Amino acid sequence: MNINPRLTTLPDFPFDKLKTLLEGITPPEELDPIALSVGEPQQPVPHWVRDIVSDNFHTWNKYPPFPGSVDLRQAIAGWLGRRFGLGHGDIDPMVHILACAGTREALYLLPTWLVPDQKNGKRPIVAMPNPFYHVYGTAALASGAESLYLSATKETGYLPDLDELDQFHDDSTGTIFRDVILLALIGFVAMLIMLLPHISPKKKETEDHKAPGNVIVEMHWPTEMPYDVDLWVKAPNEVPVGFWNQGAAVFNLLRDDLGALGDATDENYEVSYSRGIPPGEYVVNVHMYGNIKAGQPVPVKIVVSVKRPLEETRQLLQTTVQLVRHNQEVTAFRFRLNSKAELVPGSVSTLRRPLITEAR
Repeated sequence: MNINPRLTTLPDFPFDKLKTLLEGITPPEELDPIALSVGEPQQPVPHWVRDIVSDNFHTWNKYPPFPGSVDLRQAIAGWLGRRFGLGHGDIDPMVHILACAGTREALYLLPTWLVPDQKNGKRPIVAMPNPFYHVYGTAALASGAESLYLSATKETGYLPDLDELDQFHDDSTGTIFRDVILLALIGFVAMLIMLLPHISPKKKETEDHKAPGNVIVEMHWPTEMPYDVDLWVKAPNEVPVGFWNQGAAVFNLLRDDLGALGDATDENYEVSYSRGIPPGEYVVNVHMYGNIKAGQPVPVKIVVSVKRPLEETRQLLQTTVQLVRHNQEVTAFRFRLNSKAELVPGSVSTLRRPLITEAR
């Protein structure tokens, strides 16, 4: 049987090479060695992962949808928002997220889709940082391209020296396909954060939005007041979630707004989402973290909404609280939800319950 001749040029797998190099070496008996000859996690699995797997074992006989489940894509979009400080709605999990079995598989396939056999009659070039992830070179060889290694040294801030590309031109050497992770993450994400406020039309504020979660708690304050206000939420039987504890089993803080500091948008808001709607008492607090001018109260709007699976988001509660001093913590709402995600009659109050000291 004939095979792709390009596969004969692939190097040995690095873990196999390392395993061969380590053969015959015995570690000291008093030390617990870390096996670097196999690419697997060496840390214990968190207990909450075990619990999630156990609770969902009944779904193992079903294949997930090809682009990833809705819950997974919403969780990924939420992480991107927290990690890069993106505005609400900048990442649409149904449009911008595509799940894959692993980054290695995606990186390997991308050159086979994007690198042509030839351009201008010449062999294409795939540029990658050096040191590099092994799959970069493997994917370049499998796609028939030549690898170009860009040094990533201390002098270049451990980033590839893109000036080395100046000697190459598409009209003379063919296509240069740059490292997807490096340039997409550093270039595209940076430009996305900077340009989205300018190229995207402002959306009218609405409480009934498409949200990547079930219980949605939003906090807004005037754009002309660049104060650092923090949203704190607590689900039933869970620790409070806020800026120094941004995730727990139920709630995640999607955006920590520092006022005017490091803001990608002019809007002042924070938002938390839950995974699931456990019945019990919820607490929503507002905290004035930064300093505030005397005699200039900050009005803070709080909106609580619920979205059950396959249903539209519906608003439950809305109020505005006034913050007048540094380190002031106000309970905007305490309320209870039943097993149908409905407000328990008579459960809504503003009886103060501090969450910040409880989270420390």
